[in-house]
Amino acid sequence: MVELYRNRRVAVVDAFSSGKYLSATLLKRGRSCVHVQSDPSIPRFLLEDLPKAEFEAFMVHEGDPAQTVKDLQSLNVGCVIVGCETGVELADTLQDLMGFLGNGAETSLLRRDKHLMQQALRNKGVPAMAFHKTDDLQDLEQWVLDLGKFPVVLKPLKGAGTQGVFVCRNSDETIRAFTEIMGGPDVFDKPNRAVLAEEYLPGVEYVINTVSLNCHHVVSDVWEYRKEDIPGAGPVYDYVRLLPYPDKGLKSILDYAFSVLDALGIRMGPAHTEIKMTPDGPRLIETGARVMGGCIPPDLISECIGRNQVDLTIDAYVYPERFLETTRTVYRLKKHLILKWMISYRERKIRSIPAMDIIHRLPSHYATHFSVVPGGLVPRTIDMLTSPAHILLSHSDDETIMEDYHILHNLEVEAADCLFDPLLPGDPRGQTPPGLDWMEQVPDEAWHSPMENAAEDAATIAGCLNLSAGKRVLDCPCGDGRIAFHLAKSGMSITGVDINKHFIRQAENRFRKASLTGEFLKIDMRFLPFKSEFDAVVVWFNSFGYYGGVDDIACMEGIGRALKPGGRLLAEAPNRRKVLSQLQEYTGKNAFAYHWNEQTKIVEGFMQVRQNGKSVRTPFHFRMYSQGEYAVLLRCAGLKVERVCGERGTPFGTHSQRMIIIGRKD
Repeated sequence: MVELYRNRRVAVVDAFSSGKYLSATLLKRGRSCVHVQSDPSIPRFLLEDLPKAEFEAFMVHEGDPAQTVKDLQSLNVGCVIVGCETGVELADTLQDLMGFLGNGAETSLLRRDKHLMQQALRNKGVPAMAFHKTDDLQDLEQWVLDLGKFPVVLKPLKGAGTQGVFVCRNSDETIRAFTEIMGGPDVFDKPNRAVLAEEYLPGVEYVINTVSLNCHHVVSDVWEYRKEDIPGAGPVYDYVRLLPYPDKGLKSILDYAFSVLDALGIRMGPAHTEIKMTPDGPRLIETGARVMGGCIPPDLISECIGRNQVDLTIDAYVYPERFLETTRTVYRLKKHLILKWMISYRERKIRSIPAMDIIHRLPSHYATHFSVVPGGLVPRTIDMLTSPAHILLSHSDDETIMEDYHILHNLEVEAADCLFDPLLPGDPRGQTPPGLDWMEQVPDEAWHSPMENAAEDAATIAGCLNLSAGKRVLDCPCGDGRIAFHLAKSGMSITGVDINKHFIRQAENRFRKASLTGEFLKIDMRFLPFKSEFDAVVVWFNSFGYYGGVDDIACMEGIGRALKPGGRLLAEAPNRRKVLSQLQEYTGKNAFAYHWNEQTKIVEGFMQVRQNGKSVRTPFHFRMYSQGEYAVLLRCAGLKVERVCGERGTPFGTHSQRMIIIGRKD
């Protein structure tokens, strides 16, 4: 085996998705590239991803392989590599006609048609799942009846990703999925002429990425996939996680993957094989005869394991001696890597994306791509194409990267409004919601916590934070200083801030009359000026969530900056789950009326108050954050949740009316 002649060009067929990395890498190695488009009607979303500047020439295959071969020969092409799924069949044909190394056009459909793929395994004696191809609904229903169990999986024959894949848990879902698949095109805009039905496989899903050279298979990298089953749709990607080279416990999955490659006639080039490790052993989901999908840069994978599938693919075709040399040993995991696909569980218009700030502060954050914009619509996620964002995490410490993953997962499940700030009715895009100044219109007495509780509240705070005399405490917002008063009497150094000038004056008077020392400042809590000054920050009596997602994050970040390393935050708030189970419109003190807006996750209402001798209706709104959302907000501020208590420091549970969140700054 010798290196491809230096003056020969390399043709890439459909350099879309992951295929775009092939041309970039070839150019780095001094190789000129030619692009071949396999079909004039390639979908626009693929064409938009084509790195045009990296190719010397472009051609569109019009259906005549002989003519395409002539065109390639005139450009001195000495090698053909497939870029993405759509180019597999044409690449096989061109390789055969030009006498290049390849997998052979005779078996090409085994690597594209998912029914023939499973059938090839059976024909070669490789264990396979139960499957059935049909274009008739009654035939499908009979197969499901004979199978004798739900769920079943329905998918197009030549799809990709999770588009058009449905997990059906009953007959009605099966009928709907069959109708939708047969009634539309696949992800590549080709008509679906039949449906592939498969048994649902339990177990962990793995991906074995390989590169082959003359039937010698090499593992380039191994991944664990996690997907969420979305009702009415199919499995949606949650994360893709890079794994160490499999140990003895997973060696069987590598042997199985190699037997799949042999059964499908893959003897040359890359393959991306998805396998479920079931109680009965490994079972193939599907194999793509191309490099892994295009959201993870190969250079990042090399950073983590010292090599990547794109480099190995080019070595196999162009530098075979180098391929054999560099693959003598298995890879070693140096850094951990996760690709997290964000999931939106409901559709909504959004005002902003507060989570951008949160995500960029994660210790393992590497890169983020959002497919939605402020003022736009976030669709409900039903497949890869409707995911609102994907995020790359990379770190040398496995615990750190998993902690960051769980923060992102919390954003989806419990803190969706920290991820996307809902656009409220009548709210102009990107502008402050009308009526945000309502806080300064409300009479002072409406904000007061009960005076008779102040001493007990202060004792609870001191106990939860283990405060002692001499500790510096920021009371934010402080109101009229009722709690600060009792903390100061215990010997603590108090600074209080509040947006209400009347409260600041009252707090100062309270301290002066008692000959206590304290500093009180009129400050908006979104703009705290302190840096590493306080041993503790106290946010008491539901004093958080009055601004909106972006501003609330700014408040929490200011709190994080104000704390010394090792300092603690105590935030007291209603237990949302308990409150919502009891919430109903209520009229009482100061003529309050309110309700929970399930769409925006905001408490909305009004209070009828007296101003200048007149009754005035003042609207209000605030976000009632859940425990999971507070964990996300604290993380954004560089804090970790140390513990959560119920009212008065009691154990927290679903029965608790209130919750006390204690966070610590590292």
